[in-house]
Amino acid sequence: MIRLHYANRLESLIAPLADAIATQQRARPLERVTIVVPSRVIEHLLKHRVSEAIGIAANLEFPFLRRFLAGVLKAADPKVRILDVEELELVLFESLCAALRDNSRDFHAPRSYVEMGQGTEGEKELRTFRLARQLARLFREYSITRRPMLQKWIRHIDADGEQVSETEKWQQQLWISTFDANGYLRSEWKDNPEYDWRLLPDAFEAVSASRLKAALPPVVHVFGLAYAGPAYVRIFSQIGNLTEVNIYALNPCLEFWEDVEHLSRINRESWARHHSRIGSDLEQSNDPFNLDAAGDTPTLRLWARPGREY
Repeated sequence: MIRLHYANRLESLIAPLADAIATQQRARPLERVTIVVPSRVIEHLLKHRVSEAIGIAANLEFPFLRRFLAGVLKAADPKVRILDVEELELVLFESLCAALRDNSRDFHAPRSYVEMGQGTEGEKELRTFRLARQLARLFREYSITRRPMLQKWIRHIDADGEQVSETEKWQQQLWISTFDANGYLRSEWKDNPEYDWRLLPDAFEAVSASRLKAALPPVVHVFGLAYAGPAYVRIFSQIGNLTEVNIYALNPCLEFWEDVEHLSRINRESWARHHSRIGSDLEQSNDPFNLDAAGDTPTLRLWARPGREY
């Protein structure tokens, strides 16, 4: 079950969190309370404010979101390993080196970058590693926000009449040479075949609900995240079916959106009333909720879209 608490001031979210912690600790005093936070600053703030509200802040743990989810997966299936940026950049470095050695035409742009000038082999290797580091961050974000695109890449599906850029072509080839059709890291890039290396969203899809339920704490609090990508929204939904999830979210404007009457709100409500219409457009449309409508405040229209959608 998911409970959503949200406010336009961070301080207003502390009271319901403190009440939930007190209730949980009265029922299970020896059990650690898990509070997912976006930064250590928020952690220190909560420790002080919770202690002021209920008298003491003890037996609390404050993991970051990715660390918490990776820990749940490892407890659910010890063979699962999560590819984060540090591990992925090493894999992509090896994969890039192999692709550049093959002289594929699709890799003309990265080859031009790596071989520019009259650099030594050491300089070329350094540029390859820098490129791999940037791609590791990019591929991790793709796994969170661009799942439909990755599915097209894996299935070799090209939209009718859509022009695919040269950049997308070589990134697609690099992705396919690194991951198999099920999202597993290919065997040639693994040191130990015993472990299944995957990106976080793919790993959650692969682990059974019964194992996840056994690995999850009875209550999870998620506090102060500005937004979560589409993959995280699906993971929260999955976890919410298995345990109690309390989300404390900020609304990034003075007024609540539900209290402001304008054209874009009316359009969003019409989408919500017609769920069958919104289903496919959430994946296909760049603006399924018509957030770019002129009736919205320009600041919110330009900067608050992630918070509204996710």
